[in-house]
Amino acid sequence: MNYSKKVLLIFQIAFFLSKLLIAQTPPQQNGWPFIVPGDWGTPYYSVIGNMNNDPDNRMEVVFGMFGQGGENSLVYALSHTGEILEGWPVIIDAWPTYCALADLNNDSILEIISVTMYGTIQAWFLDGSEYWKINGVTNFRPVSGIHVADLNNDGQIEIVVAISDYPNYYQKTLYVINSDGTNFSSNWPLEFTGTSNVGINIALADMDGDGDIEIIARESNFLNIFHHDGTSMASWPFICDKVIYSELSIGDINNDGMLEIVFGTTDPGQIFVIDRYANILSGWPQSAPMNPKFAALGDIDSDNQMEIIYGGSGNILYAFNFDGTTLEGWPFISGTGTSEYFSGCVIGDIDGDSIPDIVANGTTGIYFIDGSGAEIIPSIPHWCGSNPAMLDIDNDGDIEILTCGGSSGDYQEVYMWDLESPYNDKSIHWQMLQSDKHNTGVTSFEYDSTYVSTSEPLMDITKKIEISNYPNPFKEKTDIHFSIPKSTHVRINVVDIHGYEIKVLVDKRLEAGHHQVIWNTCEFEHGIYICNLRTIEKEVSIKLILHE
Repeated sequence: MNYSKKVLLIFQIAFFLSKLLIAQTPPQQNGWPFIVPGDWGTPYYSVIGNMNNDPDNRMEVVFGMFGQGGENSLVYALSHTGEILEGWPVIIDAWPTYCALADLNNDSILEIISVTMYGTIQAWFLDGSEYWKINGVTNFRPVSGIHVADLNNDGQIEIVVAISDYPNYYQKTLYVINSDGTNFSSNWPLEFTGTSNVGINIALADMDGDGDIEIIARESNFLNIFHHDGTSMASWPFICDKVIYSELSIGDINNDGMLEIVFGTTDPGQIFVIDRYANILSGWPQSAPMNPKFAALGDIDSDNQMEIIYGGSGNILYAFNFDGTTLEGWPFISGTGTSEYFSGCVIGDIDGDSIPDIVANGTTGIYFIDGSGAEIIPSIPHWCGSNPAMLDIDNDGDIEILTCGGSSGDYQEVYMWDLESPYNDKSIHWQMLQSDKHNTGVTSFEYDSTYVSTSEPLMDITKKIEISNYPNPFKEKTDIHFSIPKSTHVRINVVDIHGYEIKVLVDKRLEAGHHQVIWNTCEFEHGIYICNLRTIEKEVSIKLILHE
């Protein structure tokens, strides 16, 4: 056997052994599980971040606890080793929804923000002392979670939360709050009468590409996008013919350079994808669980296209391609023989092959599934009513999975599973409940403009029309590289986010081969642009990001 074959064989054996090792039930991280002391309810919705700006990048874990009867609940903060941080837990007036982490006072240390079912909004410093508090009233009502972003791009964090009135749950109030707890502007809060007594779901994203963040809010069958001044984005609201039930998820689903919104409806369950102009994308809606709870977005089959993972009731987990077709090997059906309810999932590489996988929480277990719909680690019997989280929490170079729930019957436990898979930030596309510690609902997956499909023979690559640019993002100029397989007329133009042509870079016949053109951007404002290459046979596009 020659040297190259020996090397290949060794590599294959090592890869097989690593897969075999990973395929075993993962151990608990040292110091875990954390068991909540005392007679409390269930830990709920964890959020994770490097709160103290530790140079070793070890993270802290924050979660809320349901108190008995709903009152005098808790918020906990734990170290990566499962130890309670000094000053924690803190007592709150009612059940919490999910918390968020953000640097509210620009000191590089993360604060914790929470809202309770009484409508009390509160922020704490790392040591557990109170930063500020907006009092609610002593009656339960539907509330959203806490969502944070720099809405107007001024370097300061804003907080978005929606609260229903009491006793009239149909009356809703959408708040935008400054980082110091004061009202954001005279345009807020917004008050409106809804069509149901359920709460409001929120996501935050730059939907129009102007550099500012919009607020996407769902109430019953009504979906709207608000600018930070409180006005609605053009073409909105969107009125669905069914009740929108799930969380809102945001991503560039069809790789057109624009963000789309993904959500699920009930009676019957369907999954919708709509664009920034409130149009339903071709191929959608698709059938889904009766009560679809969540959507997680990422590339789970390494085809450089977005997939949508959806779950809810009915012990079925769905995976759809960007065009609405079902991913091969899916749906995944749990083999528990019980009525599973999938409460959430995360997307990231857990078996070391650089292709993201799925970790899903159900009411009877945790499931580890690859892009083909096959289990790659045996499921772990474990009740969990909230979303898992996937990060390198202790900064040891591999992945940890954190879940709230338990297996001993009292459900007062927080688990951290230690996986052997190397941590790679680029291969984690959905980290926690609403993708990140700010609860924005936006996937971290980014399209690779240099991607070449491995399903095509290598000899055919030169026969493709391709376009890319570098750098991207850029400030003053970017080099646009493109290839054509034969002599033809080529037109390359740049359009803004509204589709208006602002620059023609090439408009002539060119010979086959590689070409380059420079776009000087001094006269243009920062934002997102689309560069289109057209020939007689084909059109391809890429997204250009011009920074200030």
